[in-house]
Amino acid sequence: TGDLLFLYRDGASGNGNLILDRYDTKTGTWTRMQDKLIDGEGKRNAYWQAALDAAGTLHLSWTWRESPDVATNHDIAYARSRDGGRSWETSTGQPYTLPITAATAEYAARIPQHSGLINQTSMCADDAGNPYIATYWRPGNSQVPQYMVVYKDAAGWHSTQASARTTPFLLGGAGTKRVPFSRPQILVDNKKLFLLYRDEEQGSRITLATCPDIATGAFHIQNLSTDSYANWEPTYDQQLWAASHELNLFVQRVGQGDGETLENLPAQPISVLEWQPGLTPPEKKIADYIDHHMQDAMQLLINSVNINSGTLNIAGVKKVGEMYAVQLRKLGFTIEWVSEPDSLHRAGHLVATHTGKKGKKLFLIGHLDTVFEPDMPAGPYTVLNDSTATGQGVNDMKGGDVIIITALQALEAAGQLKDMNIIAYFTGDEERSGTPHSEARKDFIERAKTCDIALAFESAMGLNTVAAARRGSSNWVLDVTAKTGHSATVFTDSAGDGAIYEAARILNTFREQLSTEKYLTFNPGFIVGGSGITVDPQDARGEAMGKTNIISPTAHVTGDLRFLSEAQKEAAREKMRAIVAAALPGTHSTIRFSDGLPAMEPTPGNLRLVDQLSAVTRDMGLGETLPGDPGARGAGDISDIAKYLDCLDGLGASGKGAHRAGETINLHEYPLLIKRAAIFMYRLTR
Repeated sequence: TGDLLFLYRDGASGNGNLILDRYDTKTGTWTRMQDKLIDGEGKRNAYWQAALDAAGTLHLSWTWRESPDVATNHDIAYARSRDGGRSWETSTGQPYTLPITAATAEYAARIPQHSGLINQTSMCADDAGNPYIATYWRPGNSQVPQYMVVYKDAAGWHSTQASARTTPFLLGGAGTKRVPFSRPQILVDNKKLFLLYRDEEQGSRITLATCPDIATGAFHIQNLSTDSYANWEPTYDQQLWAASHELNLFVQRVGQGDGETLENLPAQPISVLEWQPGLTPPEKKIADYIDHHMQDAMQLLINSVNINSGTLNIAGVKKVGEMYAVQLRKLGFTIEWVSEPDSLHRAGHLVATHTGKKGKKLFLIGHLDTVFEPDMPAGPYTVLNDSTATGQGVNDMKGGDVIIITALQALEAAGQLKDMNIIAYFTGDEERSGTPHSEARKDFIERAKTCDIALAFESAMGLNTVAAARRGSSNWVLDVTAKTGHSATVFTDSAGDGAIYEAARILNTFREQLSTEKYLTFNPGFIVGGSGITVDPQDARGEAMGKTNIISPTAHVTGDLRFLSEAQKEAAREKMRAIVAAALPGTHSTIRFSDGLPAMEPTPGNLRLVDQLSAVTRDMGLGETLPGDPGARGAGDISDIAKYLDCLDGLGASGKGAHRAGETINLHEYPLLIKRAAIFMYRLTR
């Protein structure tokens, strides 16, 4: 009705009653509604807080205090009124006989005296009318106060800890106390809770703890300010929050002496901090589009997985590219097919460009090829259960390619794509680039240099991990020659040990001397040896012939080397050369190295992108995103451009078994990963 309810204490701290008056805005008159709503009985008083929910129910909670000493605060009680304060009931609808006393009150939480329980904090209610009360006390026998949320659901009252403080503090004494942390304010958006406070453990900054679902009890902490605000207590525009869920905080650095004393502090500026939780209306449109078009996204994934596009299957790679190009043209992208020189024996690359009027320019990276060549067993898209499907390249990386396309479709449907500057670059030979690599990636690198941020959609490690760094890769070729003769003479001075034994020695010594170094891996992926061998490096094939009674005169091995820095790469190569040089009798070996992809190091710019992505996942209710272990990933296309611009990788589909038969995709996480990508792109270009 627009009337004003005025609740106040009649009496003193530790001895008073709660009064309720109402101001009629039409008549301009005050009316006493409750002369004694809560009765302290001359022994205590109630320190209260109240909240009005969307249905007009007035929720009231309070802490009892037995004396002026704050240490005598105890318990949290509750009442509600559905008629503007005229009558009151418990949370289960049982009417109160007024006044409410310590004996008749409903208790939301039983907390003994001398528990460091603070008074006069905050409460709120969700859309269903469930109340939430924010406060702090020392749980159990701890000396460390924790922020706590007391709440009611269908099962009853519960208390959950919302912080992980480590500093002891004993709350006691009379007057206004100087406490190293503030009273909290609590807000709710549907079922998502937000706790606002200031804590010296957080540098006395403005801190927000978010809980996507109180049933999990998991609060994710972020600081909304970089400055310290000393003894500031949070206050906000409650009407604006109720109307639009926009948070406007009144902010000023303040001092607080202990026990009503003053602190000498110069005049401080006043400001308003504006913040909006969760997804904004445009972001919700993006997410809604994805929810309603997942069937289309899955069909595009199925169709592309069912086309064999092994790196050397040029026709297959191009066919997948043509399928994606159709979708991107519909969004207004300019499509190009960048051919590679015939000498590289590769299909080429799909490049889609969208030119907008503002915002940072994004470089989105996918790849069309897989490790599965046509002569390998077929692996069509197959659903294994309600959360898992399998297929060749289903997560590495056709699942990531479809994330790019579907995210762009969602941005276009929400009216956000038109102003965005984007290059989507799908390479055709990521799994096995043409040689020389510099030629195969020349166009890729030049276009990336025109952008501000690169995002790659290789396989995701779940919903809360992303790659801010990737190891580099290079290749090596080992050729062994040896004396030959009858096997009866093997190991003699005249015949020696043979090429196959020498190759085995070298590979085993690599393993013994280098396998324990962090972030360094090396893998022999191809070996032939015998009386005679032929090798086709283009098709990665070899033939060998030999007899058991002939000492093998030749062996050939190829492998890769992965590293986190150029220094680590060069040190490993030197060790490998030394091992090769220590030949067995009658043998001679050479090892040749060729550069592949450089390392992508965890730069400050990359880590800032992780923080921005983490804000997206928090607002989606998924929790914090962290940078993954660089050792868990090998090299990728993004490594070629990492030194030119800020980068993130691992934004694609999640699953298991990449590069192996039976590779899978997590179908439950897939829609969330598409939303994560689309909203992240949106925020980066604002």
